[in-house]
Amino acid sequence: FINNEQGAFGVFDGMGGAAAGEVASGIALDIASKELALVPTNLSDEDAERALAKILFDIDLAIRNKILENPAYKDMGTTASIVKYLDSQNDEQRVCVGNVGDSRVYIKNISGELVPVTLDDNLHLRAIADQKGYAEAMRIQRKLSEAQDSTSLTTDERTVHDNRFVISQALGTGTKEDPIKPRMYSIILKKGEELLITSDGIHDNLT
Repeated sequence: FINNEQGAFGVFDGMGGAAAGEVASGIALDIASKELALVPTNLSDEDAERALAKILFDIDLAIRNKILENPAYKDMGTTASIVKYLDSQNDEQRVCVGNVGDSRVYIKNISGELVPVTLDDNLHLRAIADQKGYAEAMRIQRKLSEAQDSTSLTTDERTVHDNRFVISQALGTGTKEDPIKPRMYSIILKKGEELLITSDGIHDNLT
């Protein structure tokens, strides 16, 4: 969804079968589009991150409640990348990003390069981030996005490549004992830079 007036944007990729995925992503769209518009633009980075995290938790709970109402939806969920533009300072635009799953956000810089902001909630990427650091996990994600073929991969890179569709969390899959863990990012866009928000239907098929 796009709300230029409120500086609010999002991409939701439903899962759990075509019908159920559409329901989950529709719930996410409805809640995020309403609640993001109410987030003040003068918040600090920390307060904006908390506000966007709350929206993602609200969506997760609403999807879980819908599953309880209809057992046919038991496997449904949705990825989410939500964005709120905050106050700008000295030609620099502050932006808050909230992410669950593998719908990515990129910065398109003034030279046209796409620089990833979000790290996928991939089971193996997250294990690498925990063991070897966030930078190494992001390096692998970026390499796999740019690779023309998969013939010269390390063991870690091959493991992620072969399991790139296995996400570790989605909205609607949280529980009281194991809640979702939204990934929050506060970034600065310089003059002339733009954001690109995509589902894996884009970034898994294009180098």
